[in-house]
Order: sequence, then C-alpha cells, then structure tokens
Amino acid sequence: MAGKYSLYKRKLRKGPIWYFRVSGELGRPWHSTGTARKDEAEAFVEKWLRDEPLPNTLAEFASDFFVWAACTWIKLQHEKGKRFSRSVALSRRSHLENYIFPQFGHRLVDSIRAAEVEDWLVNLALSNQTRNHLLFTFRIVLREAVRQNRIYANPLESVKQFAPQPRERDVFSVDELSAMFPAQLDDRDRIWGHRMWATFFYVLATTGMRAGEARALRWMDIDLDVGGVLVRRGVQPDGTISTPKSGEGRAVLLARRTAEALAGWREQSPLSADDDLVFFSSATLGVIARETVSRQLGPAVERAGIERDGRNLVVHSFRHGYNTLARRTMPDRVLRKVIGHRSERMTQLYDHSELADELRLLEESRDQIEAAVAGRLP
Repeated sequence: MAGKYSLYKRKLRKGPIWYFRVSGELGRPWHSTGTARKDEAEAFVEKWLRDEPLPNTLAEFASDFFVWAACTWIKLQHEKGKRFSRSVALSRRSHLENYIFPQFGHRLVDSIRAAEVEDWLVNLALSNQTRNHLLFTFRIVLREAVRQNRIYANPLESVKQFAPQPRERDVFSVDELSAMFPAQLDDRDRIWGHRMWATFFYVLATTGMRAGEARALRWMDIDLDVGGVLVRRGVQPDGTISTPKSGEGRAVLLARRTAEALAGWREQSPLSADDDLVFFSSATLGVIARETVSRQLGPAVERAGIERDGRNLVVHSFRHGYNTLARRTMPDRVLRKVIGHRSERMTQLYDHSELADELRLLEESRDQIEAAVAGRLP
C-alpha cells in the first residue's frame, strides 16, 4: 500500500510526529499518525486504509461529544477536578446538533479553516452572545482533536470573540407582577407550576436579590422572626458557590408577605434543615442550574397573560424592576444596601455578626420596604 499515501515528519514543540496524506488528497492538509516512529506510522496508515479508518469527518469524530454518559472528554474534565455539569453538556451538545454539524459535520476535521467558521458565525442571525457560545463549543471539540493528534493546531484559537451587544432589559409593570403573583396561593402555583418556583420568583420580585444569590440561599441565612436574609453567597456561572457578585455580603429585609411565603414553603419543602438549600434541583437536590431558572420564566409569563413580543423580559428584570420602583420610597443609601450596589467595592466580606448588625440597622427602614412591596404586589 506504500503507493497509496505519503509520509512527512513534522517537528512540533512536543516532539516530532509523522503525518500522512492519502493519494488523491493533494488539496487537503496532512493527517497525524500520532507517533514519532516511522514503522509505527506506516502500520497506522495501512490499518487506517485497510480495516478501521479513524473518524474523518467532524460528525464522526464528535459523535458522542458532550453526550453525558459516553463523552470521554467530560470524564477527563471530572478526573482533573474540573466542574462540567449535565445541563452545560446538554447545551453544548445542542450547539453541535443544531448549528455546527449541519454546516461542518461532513467536513474532514483537518480541513476546517478559521476564516470560514468566522464568516459562518457572522452570517448567523443570532446574538453575539450566542455566536460566542457556538465558537467556544467548536473550540473545545477541536482542542480535543489536537490532544489526540488528529490535527496539529486548532484553527479556532485565533478567532476573536464577538463583542457584547448590551440590550436594555425591560421590567414588569405593577399590573404584570400582580398577574404573575396573585394573592391566592393556588393561583400562584398554577402560574409557576410549583410552590418552590412561585416562592423563588416572589423572593426575586420583592427583594431585588440576584437569581444566583437566591439559588445559594440556605435556611440558616433566613431569620423569619426578624424578617430578614443574610446574603452571604452566590452561585457562579460555572455552578460553584462563592461570594456574591458584589464581592461582599449584605443584609436584606423581607416584606411581611415575602416572609410568609418563605415560611409556607419551608413547611412543604422536603429540605428544611438549617443547612439545606432553600431552592434546589428536583433531580439532584443540589444547586439549581442557571438555565433551569431561565426556562421557568417564559411559561409563567405566558400563563399570566403577559405580552412579551419585542420586550427583553428576563430573570434579571425582577431585580431591575425592584430597583426602579423602590427608588420612589427608599433613600438611595438604604436601597444600595438592600440590593448590593455600593459606591466602593470592599476588599473583605462582612463576617456573620456584622451582617446581622446591618440587618438590625436596616430595621428602621422596614416601613419603606413594606411600602415598596405593597405598591407592586398583593
């Protein structure tokens, strides 16, 4: 079979590697054999031609990529102690199946070029954020191809990310909030599908907390007797729990009806010990994935009969709306403390006793907080 291919020894940083090209493929780049020995390279190519050719196309190479139980790349990340959740794997897999495979799945892995990927991304009618997600997914796959010596370099490493496209978030009106959170709890449960979700979003709407902070709450952080929450943690984009986004903890007073909603949920929740999460994944009883939170909003908005066309209504809209309406009743100093916006970023977190002291100091503003919530929700 010697006349059916050519061999070429390429010097790389990690050492020399034999590459081959099959006759008739003169317009294509060289393929790696993954070995520095010529005899092993020849055996590799002859087997490739005769019996078990390695996956050539992108779809073949990545056939089980991001498939949770089958993907060797995911297993490798976990062995290295890196977090990679099932929800992220599903999202990355959808990028491959819905976008990347239809365009590049039939292509040889080593024939893919940076310019054509960049041109393809530019022409997609998607936001820059989504384009960046697709680019990163594609990069991961090709990085693994480099690791396996299928290609000698990842062409997408040189492709720059797309700039963010800030889009102003819309907020819910008072009437819309009343429609999403009716006074009757059975009606509220119907809109949100479950008492936990009804309580979760009610907390967001009446406290201005970030969704990541609410996802990290434990019952020990909530003092229903005092009517306050000590926000000490937040869920990061990778799913880990760390300090809140602002870099510091803070105290948040609860309106009476918010405290009642939390007390009612604690009575029903299967996780009610002090160290348990207040809001949790039904599948794992662990931290709720960010994507899971986002998926709850659309159906609830629809069931509440709220018009969404052309409006950028997202989970963070509750925080923006609280900030906007609370300014009518709260002094800026109090509002900054409640929602975690500060003029200067502190270098250390408050300890727990300091947070509790701050909660007591905010007590003088309880009437203003009650007024802010009363003006928005039943």
